[in-house]
Amino acid sequence: MNLYPHPIKTHLIRMKVTAPAHVQFYDLDSRHILVFAADEEERAKFRTIALIDVESGRIDPVPDPVGTDSLSRLQDAWLFDDGRTFIVKTGRIQWWEKQKFWELHDVEYTDQVETLAFCPIDELIRCVRDGRPAIPWTVLAQSDRTSALHTVGEDGTCFAFAIQHFPWNRLQTFQFHPTQAAAAVFVGEAEGIFEEVLYCDGMWFGSRRVPGRQERMELVDLAARRTVLQVSDWGFVAADRRHALAYKGGPGSKLGFQVTLYDWVDNKKIQTWKKGTSIMI
Repeated sequence: MNLYPHPIKTHLIRMKVTAPAHVQFYDLDSRHILVFAADEEERAKFRTIALIDVESGRIDPVPDPVGTDSLSRLQDAWLFDDGRTFIVKTGRIQWWEKQKFWELHDVEYTDQVETLAFCPIDELIRCVRDGRPAIPWTVLAQSDRTSALHTVGEDGTCFAFAIQHFPWNRLQTFQFHPTQAAAAVFVGEAEGIFEEVLYCDGMWFGSRRVPGRQERMELVDLAARRTVLQVSDWGFVAADRRHALAYKGGPGSKLGFQVTLYDWVDNKKIQTWKKGTSIMI
């Protein structure tokens, strides 16, 4: 059985990456693929990072530094601005883990740094092929043990992210677009700890437990600083100017998995889909 699509499998063998392995790869353009590979039993860091030229078969090692951080700690990555910009997020730790460490005053677990950075793709490819010791990443944000990064993602107009500050009990939101500014632009802030941060069409939402009713979640319009919806679901996966999509259940849950679409403007449930049913939009 082929674990990886052709021609990736052949190049992975040349890179001495064999199954079972954890592999992430990104098509930077029609010719170049960026590959991250880690041993299945040791997935905390990628031990191999390489740029593959699928036309010539050339394989170049990719420099590890991302500012003061390390590309081997990659958690996620995005191709942005019509494929002209590569954005990376390091740090395998989750926001709730960092919050717990903060509340327990745990300073022994040191692997708590998260970094969000970007580089133009053509410049990234040129630096790697030239054998330069470092890629000229521009760091958009970095968090230590006192804060956590929420990478919200992009909607075609901007890349959105947020920083949850534990000492201040506040969430700050930011937007970035490489054609408009070389750095992230501060949007606003809201009081509280939010489990999820959502962005769509200029609107920011945060979700959190209803105070005193931990079995319920509330969706907050962060700009207006008001709750727009309360549900008994486990969390939210998307929201726009009228609708919100919530989920309940998951692996190991007796409930199974289900998603529910709400109209938060009129405060009503539209439809629920359970695992195995089709979602018609």
